[in-house]
Amino acid sequence: MSPFNSSDEVRGEQYLAQLQEVMAISGAKKVNVIGHSHGAHAVRYAASVIPDQVGSVLTFGGANQGVPWWPPM
Repeated sequence: MSPFNSSDEVRGEQYLAQLQEVMAISGAKKVNVIGHSHGAHAVRYAASVIPDQVGSVLTFGGANQGVPWWPPM
């Protein structure tokens, strides 16, 4: 993915193309996707475009307003 493009949609489309290529080569019908930092947005975008082909989405360290996980509340 383009490291300098700030658009989630542009990077998401780049990730989606890579993901579909890997799925075609491997024959996988579903994938689990993981995104870190700015990649968190890309995997969520891709999962929203092909939801039936994504088994799970894991993101960490993304630039979104999540909830703190430590210490437990």
